[in-house]
Amino acid sequence: MGGRLGGVFGWAGISFMAWGVYLTGAGFRDVPSNRMPEELGGPLVFVLILALIVGGCVLLRSTVDPGDDPGKLPARGQTLARIAGALGGLALVVWTFPDQYLVPTVINEGYPLYPDTFVELWVGVCSIALGLALLVGASDKLPVRQWKRALAGLASGVLAVALTAALTPVLTRALTMEHSTVEAGREPEPVPAEVSQVGWTWQPEHTVVGVGRGALGPVIQYRDGFVALDGATGEELWTYRRPYARHVGTGFFAGNEDRAYFHHQESIESETRTLLVLDTSTGEVVRETSVPEPGRDGFGGDGYLTPEARVFRDAKDGRSLVVAHRIGSDEPIWEVPFADDGPGRWCTRPWGRELQGHGDRLLLTHVCLDEEHLPEGDADERNAVLRDLAVPDDAVRTLTVLDTDSGAELWRHEDVPESVYGVEDAEIHPARTEGARPVAATNSGLFDLETGEPVDALPEEPDDPDWVADDLIAADSEGAVVLRRYRDSEARLLLNTDSSGSVTRTVEASNKVLRAFRTPGIWETWDQDHAHALADAVLSTQTWRLEDDREEMRAVMAAPLGAGDPVTEHGLEWIGFDGERLSAHARKLSGPAVHRLLVVPGAVVSYIEGPEESEVPAPVHGLVP
Repeated sequence: MGGRLGGVFGWAGISFMAWGVYLTGAGFRDVPSNRMPEELGGPLVFVLILALIVGGCVLLRSTVDPGDDPGKLPARGQTLARIAGALGGLALVVWTFPDQYLVPTVINEGYPLYPDTFVELWVGVCSIALGLALLVGASDKLPVRQWKRALAGLASGVLAVALTAALTPVLTRALTMEHSTVEAGREPEPVPAEVSQVGWTWQPEHTVVGVGRGALGPVIQYRDGFVALDGATGEELWTYRRPYARHVGTGFFAGNEDRAYFHHQESIESETRTLLVLDTSTGEVVRETSVPEPGRDGFGGDGYLTPEARVFRDAKDGRSLVVAHRIGSDEPIWEVPFADDGPGRWCTRPWGRELQGHGDRLLLTHVCLDEEHLPEGDADERNAVLRDLAVPDDAVRTLTVLDTDSGAELWRHEDVPESVYGVEDAEIHPARTEGARPVAATNSGLFDLETGEPVDALPEEPDDPDWVADDLIAADSEGAVVLRRYRDSEARLLLNTDSSGSVTRTVEASNKVLRAFRTPGIWETWDQDHAHALADAVLSTQTWRLEDDREEMRAVMAAPLGAGDPVTEHGLEWIGFDGERLSAHARKLSGPAVHRLLVVPGAVVSYIEGPEESEVPAPVHGLVP
């Protein structure tokens, strides 16, 4: 490449080298959470030194000896040297390409190299290599005196660099995001009333960290995003994954099955997170905004999140408040007192879940009593008194439901608490049948979450001195499922009721069998329910042995709930998975891997949540009638 054109390309190479040196050098910024990997630092330092030496030598030679013969052709040795230089630049890119240092989220979520840093390093190294190739392939000298040629080369190089800089974010998304969608218009299949067999099987690529109920079926959660399936067939509908994103969080909005959210940190300089809200029926991104760091405000904390707002507990002037912010704003849209803690009153909230929500309803629970019952000491002294304090006459437990859009109080219920220490919170049970409404369940009864009206779906307590308790498994405005326990008896009763509390079906079985339907807080504390009630059956994953088989097998036990005569444990149904064994991690009731169920349109999904010792994740199965 000789003559005037060679000079132009040579000066353009200087522009590319300068841009590449800037990008590569920026990767060495002393940011503790985004440090350059040690193995990558050495090659990049070599690249920077080589770029500075070669560029400096060419410019120095051109300045000291500016002579130029435009018609002179390069000798064979010079041509070979330039070809070798171009090949050397290509080898340089391959040697320093940092792909092995961009560890995927699903392998190591906390790895420090961010996607934008990765792409910038790659573009920087490629720019240096391209600049070196243009320099060694240009004329023998780049005469500074011929300023028109120099300016033309520098200007063309700057324009090319500007275009590269503009396209770098696009390149970053193309290299670090997997996104496919499906057309709208599909109708969801009905939720099955009962199941008896495996209808479809889907093999996940990575560890399943959760499954959410989407508009058309299950939405599989990976650490780096989602894969949505058709509930009736198991067909993949859409995918949204960012395999190299950092500080990723994924989740769903309770009571809003048509939306899911994905948030992550774009770059190390960003003090906020980027939140994306996806349509679970199509996979399309319907909102993208910036949100604060995860904490108490709905992301990874005790708050409640809706597609429009973040609701969380805060404090101001010594008072506990419930505050709502727009999903992408730090400005409050409403705030209300958390409890009725007026003068002379002291209030406490449940341990664990402070705020519960479903759709646009927010449920608050607190217990208040007069301060005269408590000492003026610190929290430890007060707790010591509360632990042994009998419930005074002035103690009141209050359930309050707020509208998450406005903060307006929709209804409240007050009663006498069973204890003023370790306050039990109410629990929201979603609707399990078509046309039913969710309820708030307390130890004093059920309440329609929409209206606050009492729901009389619980069965009457038996007149039997050996009766211990009725443990609630599921409930909505149209009925309930309870496990009835008796003292010193191996028999247990599983009862299904209608909206009036009348028992429509009874299943009698031994304690060994029906222990599978126990729920959190009854005997042991587990992460989630393992009992799932459909319209005509209740399912459990808390059992792994089929009849006389002593090997731990993946299985689901189903008890019939449809109206009919009482049945015994011989009437229970077992659903196996072709002899599939459970891993050692998933055999436990809680731990790193747990066998779970989720009811979705078209099927009941059986999946293993959490890491297993096997490199191949356990399949996801769809159970159908």
